Amino acid sequence: MTESALVLVTGATGAVGPALVAELRQQGQRVRVLSRQRPLEPLFPPDVEFHSGDISDRDAVRTALTGVQQVYHLAALLHVTNPPPELRADYQRVNIAATRIVAEEAARAGAQRLIYFSTVKVYGTHSAQPVTEDHPLNPQTDYAQSKLDGERATHKVIDTSVLRLSPIYSAPAWVVALSGPWDSAWGVCARWRPAERTQPDPCG
Repeated sequence: MTESALVLVTGATGAVGPALVAELRQQGQRVRVLSRQRPLEPLFPPDVEFHSGDISDRDAVRTALTGVQQVYHLAALLHVTNPPPELRADYQRVNIAATRIVAEEAARAGAQRLIYFSTVKVYGTHSAQPVTEDHPLNPQTDYAQSKLDGERATHKVIDTSVLRLSPIYSAPAWVVALSGPWDSAWGVCARWRPAERTQPDPCG
């Protein structure tokens, strides 16, 4: 991928997104973000291209992917403790069906790769430590199952790198906008390595 490659970041206004965007710009990439609403605070450098839209809207996704070489797919419905039964349909809609749309449209646009932000929750609970990538998959919640199904959906249509992240410490997005990226936690995301921080569920 060249220095001037155009990348798309979905879910860029969440906990990880602003710092990932800043890291990608620092690496010399041209960045476009897709988000449902434009943030009130200036989360991104002024040269970052903003597209408004929902990842479940195929037309909006297709437009955002025009000319994109690589996709960082962060957008997701995150983990909820003891979720109501009706939330299961939302997990399927956002984390599976909409993820499939992003992958299909990325492939259609000729993108070279999709980097999918998944979760260590796909492994479930194990007594053996440490848990490695080779551990058996055992999702135990609707959220975890939806993220695993999202992984499988992307692999079927485009070259995909999966990051099964543990929960990550994060300040609110507006704090990140004012103070800058937290280098020790965030640069790793742009280099496709799992971040090594813990706290309830900012990016899955």
